[in-house]
Amino acid sequence: MGADLSLNPLEENIQEAVEDILNGKPEVIIECVGTSLTQEQLVKLIKPGGKVIWFRVADPENKIR
Repeated sequence: MGADLSLNPLEENIQEAVEDILNGKPEVIIECVGTSLTQEQLVKLIKPGGKVIWFRVADPENKIR
């Protein structure tokens, strides 16, 4: 579908890989999974003042730490 890169969270640290690729934290993240784990990861990964697009609605019982 035209992706330039894919990362496997079971094989690598996503936060480190993204920061290495971008030379820092991303300014925009689109979250399309809707799990607590991915939501927690993106909160740690986004640049301060960055924008998050919640594409998929998560279960209202999910908690982000």
